[in-house]
Amino acid sequence: MKVYNGNINITKDNKKKWEKKLKGITEITGHLDIYPNTSIKAPALTAIGGYLYLSCDSSLEASVLKTVGGYLALSSNTALPALTTVGREIYLFSRATLTAPMLKSIVILRFGVKLLKENKND
Repeated sequence: MKVYNGNINITKDNKKKWEKKLKGITEITGHLDIYPNTSIKAPALTAIGGYLYLSCDSSLEASVLKTVGGYLALSSNTALPALTTVGREIYLFSRATLTAPMLKSIVILRFGVKLLKENKND
């Protein structure tokens, strides 16, 4: 288990550096921001302590990510197949979609207005 202590901001200019660093990282204690026109792979990442933000035309390939401690904000279509927990709200901007079949209880806000509250355990 390899933990990165702090926040990570990934841009198209520093993408290669971060993609190398993220290969073995399983947890980020702070937030993760992925800026426009940036795609990144984080194959071992299972937890983000803070928020996760994906800007427009960005993507995150993190197939084992289970937990986002803060909010999840998406401006791009995103699939997080192992995601089970989001500590706060999920914000979907523009026409962004989230595919996360393992989430049990979610609150989705679109354009800052509560859109959907669902509890799949009911």
